[in-house]
Formats: sequence, structure tokens, C-alpha cells
Amino acid sequence: MRTLIIFLSLITMSVLAQTDRAMIPNAMFVVNNIQTGTATTTAVAVLTNNQNRKYLLIQNLGSENLYFSTEDFSDENDAIRIAPDGNYEPWLAPQNSIYLKTATATTLFSIVEGQ
Repeated sequence: MRTLIIFLSLITMSVLAQTDRAMIPNAMFVVNNIQTGTATTTAVAVLTNNQNRKYLLIQNLGSENLYFSTEDFSDENDAIRIAPDGNYEPWLAPQNSIYLKTATATTLFSIVEGQ
């Protein structure tokens, strides 16, 4: 069922993108930055401010929760949690710096940025 929903979402996005690109903020972008790394228990800026950022994808490739915020943080309650093997792909990409951290251990991540 989940695969079908994702597939239908992609079809819908494709049709909308072809009819009115202004309706979808990140329908047209070029991937200009792909990074992989290890997040630790200290929040670190993995991407700096980018006023041209139109697309963002953060993937948690590890076995620990990954926390994301657009500002430096120490408390996980002030951030968005990305579960192990999960991802975060906002409808409208933030242009602020991107900070990542874990709560108790290290975890692998991948981040994709588009303009």
C-alpha cells in the first residue's frame, strides 16, 4: 500500500509539475551537493545558509535517531526526529543552515541539496 501511495504521489507531482511549475516550489532544481557523513551527539552545521536552495533531502542511514534543525540546538525536543532508515524531504526547502545530531550514539546520514 505504501509503495502505491508513493507511486501515485509521484505521478501527481509529475502532472502538476508539467502543468504549472509555480505550484510546486521544488519541481525544478539541479542537485548541486550530495554529502554523506556521521552525526554525533553535538549539533553540527552540515550545510550553510543558501538563499538558492530549492530542494533538501536528509536520509538517516544508521540505526540511531537523527535530529535536524535550522539552528544550533542541544535539546532533541527542539528538532525534527528522523527515525533509522527514514528521511526528511520538506515541501519547501529551508534556506538556513542545516544542523544534525544524535541523542546517544553516532549514525550515518546522507544529505542532498538542490538549486
